[in-house]
Amino acid sequence: MHCSISKSGILNLSLCLIFYALASIHPIKAQRINADSLFISARQAANAGDKVGAITTCKRILANNPGYQDARILLSRIYLWDKKYDLAESNINTIIETNPKSFDAWDVKTDFSLWRGDYTSCLHDCDAALSCFHNNKALLLKKARAYNGLKKPEMANVALNMLLYVDPQIADGLTLLKSWQDQLKKPAEYQLFVRLFPESHFNTLTNTPFAV
Repeated sequence: MHCSISKSGILNLSLCLIFYALASIHPIKAQRINADSLFISARQAANAGDKVGAITTCKRILANNPGYQDARILLSRIYLWDKKYDLAESNINTIIETNPKSFDAWDVKTDFSLWRGDYTSCLHDCDAALSCFHNNKALLLKKARAYNGLKKPEMANVALNMLLYVDPQIADGLTLLKSWQDQLKKPAEYQLFVRLFPESHFNTLTNTPFAV
């Protein structure tokens, strides 16, 4: 006997297969996909200047996914732009407490301590971050600026020259060097540093004033 399936039967079978496929997606994976889509929307809103919309979306993500680091970092950045430093710091510290090797979190933390003129905290934060991210150029640049903010040109000189040692062509470092020509009192310090500690030993320094 020849059996045939009607068009309606094929349609029903297709719908059942689609439903089964959707139902088989792990709830956590589906939640992550939704959070990723929301984060794209939040980032687009922030780039378009819609800070309120971006904040609302980030909070929505974090309500269901408190460990979604990118959303918390974006939220902290927006708070930083709005000079809501306490809120920015609270969110960043939440990340660092659970993931102390998150460079993005340290990048934000050192930014807001520098931007609000808390140069001592900035130096402390830079040193803490540099213990994980040795010779990181962004952190060395902030360290130089923090020393300059504290009116310690000689220490700023050391930090800046360490940055130029890591990357002699870095544009921001060269710009700072040019603008600090009157402040850099002892350019010979760096030459002495290079002479005493050749490049092969640079990453192993731990007990010198130049170590990071």
